[in-house]
Amino acid sequence: APFGPPLPAVPTRLALAVVELREADDAAAGELWSAGIDPAELATAEQRGYLLLERLLHRRWD
Repeated sequence: APFGPPLPAVPTRLALAVVELREADDAAAGELWSAGIDPAELATAEQRGYLLLERLLHRRWD
């Protein structure tokens, strides 16, 4: 059950983190050696971040 509106900083910090994740992956794509991160895991984490952000902004907790 929702406990009230999310703190304003939470959605902002989450949005920044998702953007930083994408930027880090884009920067790493040009590296000589692979970081060994599964691209599917990265895509899943990014998608989960956006879904959580949507839920926070629209208060959909079901």
